[in-house]
Amino acid sequence: MPPTAKARWTRQNFRALIRQELQPGRLIPSLTAGMIAGIFLVVYAVSFGALIFSGELTPFVSAGIGLVLFTAITVSIIVALGSSLPGVLIIPQDGPGVILALLISAMVTKLSGSATPVELFATAVMAIATTSLLTGAVCYLLGAYRLGNLTRFAPYPVIGGFLSGTGYLIAQSGFSLLSDRFFSLSELDVLLQPQFLTRWVPGVVFGLILIWVLRHRNSVFIVPGMVLVGSLIFYAALFLTQTNIAEARELGLLLPEFPRGTLWQPLKPDLLLQAHWQSIWEQFPRIVSIVLVTVMMLLLNSTGIELASGQDIDLNQELRAAGLGNIVAGLGGGIIGFHGLGLSTLCSAKIGAKSRVVGILAAFVCVLVLFAGGFVSLLPKAVLGGMLIFLGFGFLVEWIYDAWFKLSKSEYALVQIILLAIALVGFLEGVGLGLAIAMVLFVVSYSRTRVAKHILSGVNYRSRAGRSPAEQRTLRQEGEQLYILDLQGFLFFGTANLTPNP
Repeated sequence: MPPTAKARWTRQNFRALIRQELQPGRLIPSLTAGMIAGIFLVVYAVSFGALIFSGELTPFVSAGIGLVLFTAITVSIIVALGSSLPGVLIIPQDGPGVILALLISAMVTKLSGSATPVELFATAVMAIATTSLLTGAVCYLLGAYRLGNLTRFAPYPVIGGFLSGTGYLIAQSGFSLLSDRFFSLSELDVLLQPQFLTRWVPGVVFGLILIWVLRHRNSVFIVPGMVLVGSLIFYAALFLTQTNIAEARELGLLLPEFPRGTLWQPLKPDLLLQAHWQSIWEQFPRIVSIVLVTVMMLLLNSTGIELASGQDIDLNQELRAAGLGNIVAGLGGGIIGFHGLGLSTLCSAKIGAKSRVVGILAAFVCVLVLFAGGFVSLLPKAVLGGMLIFLGFGFLVEWIYDAWFKLSKSEYALVQIILLAIALVGFLEGVGLGLAIAMVLFVVSYSRTRVAKHILSGVNYRSRAGRSPAEQRTLRQEGEQLYILDLQGFLFFGTANLTPNP
C-alpha cells in the first residue's frame, strides 16, 4: 500500500472513531463515567495524600496530594490507551498504599531529630518514586514474558469470593465517606446514633434506589440522571433549610475544600541529594512486599473486571500497560496505581461506558483540580457515597443472592467463607484462605474423577470423512493400532482461555 493511501486510511478510521464516540448513546455514558471516575480519583488522591504525608510531613500534605493526582493522570491515560479492554480505569490502591504509608512513617520516625523537614520530605518522595519505578518495571517484565496468565488457575469460586469481598470493602468505603469515620462491623451501633444517621442514610437510599432501578431497567441515561437529580435535591434541601456551603461542609455533607493553586511540582535534582538513601535501602523488604502485593492485586482485579464485564482481557497486556504507567508516575514522584475493580465495573458494566475516552476524561478532571483547585468538592457526599454503596451492594447481591441459584453448595459456601474472612480478618488473608480451601477441594474432586472417559480404537471410532471401500477395509484390519482416549476432568485446567499459535 502506498504511503499516501495508508495515511488516508488512518485518517478515515480516525474520523469514523470520532463520529462513533460522538453518538449520544456512547458520548453520554462516557462523559458521565469520566466525570464520576475523575471525582473519585480526586477523593482517593486527597485520602492517600493525607495518609502518607501525616505526622511530621503534614506541612507537605498539599504536595503529597499533588503527587497522587499526578499518578492518577499519568497512569489513567497510559492504561486507558494501552489496556486490552476499553473502559478500564485505575485508582491509587489501598493495599500498596497502606504498606507505603507504614514505610514512610518508619523512615520519618527514625530520622526525626537528625534531618530537616525538607530532608524528610525529599526522603519520602524518593522512597515513593523508587517503589513506583521498581513495581512498574516488575509488572512490565512479567507482562513481557507472558506470566500474567498464572491467575487463570484461580478457581471460579475464589474469584467470586474475591469479588464479594471487594463489594464489602467498597460498601465499607462508602459508609466511611458518608460518615467521616472508618466503618467496621464492630462499630455498627455508632452509625445508628442520630448525628451519623443524617449523614449516611441519604447516600444508602440513593444507592439502593439505583440498584433497584438498574435491575429492572437498562438505559445509559439512568446513572447520569440519578446523579443530576440527587444533586438537585441536595441543593434544594440546602436552599429550603437556609444552609450555606460552608455550613454544609461543617455538617459533613460536602467534601472538604481542596487546596487552591498548583499542587504538583516536577521532581528537582536537589531532592536526590537531600534524600537519606540509607534509610530507603533499610526499607527494601517492605518495598519488595509492595511489589508482590501490587502484582497479585493487579492480576486479581483484572480477572474480576473480566468476569464482571463479561469480556475477555489480556492479562499480560494489562501488566505491561500498568507497568509502563507506574514507571512514568515514578519518574514524577507518583505513588502506585493500577486497575480499579470497582471503578472499572461501575463505569464499564453499570454505566455502559466502554470507551478509552473515559480514562482520558477522568485524567482531565484530575488535571483541572491539580492546577485550578476544588470545584469538585461541591458534589454532595450523598451522591458520591451512594455510588459506592450502589457498587458495593451490587457485588454483594450478585454473590450472596444470585450465586445461590447458580453455584453448587460447596462453591457457594467457599464464596461466603472468603467474604467473611475478608470482612473480619483482611483482604490478603481472605483470598489466601479461599485458595487453600479450593486446592483441597480440587484434590478431592480430582481423585474422584476418571481422567479417561472412553477408551476407543480405530475399529469402533471413525471420523466423518468419506472413505473408499478399500480404506474402510484397511481401517477394520489395522484399526486396533489406533489408541484413542476421550479425556475429561481437570487436565486442561487454566489453559482453556489460551489461543493456539497459528
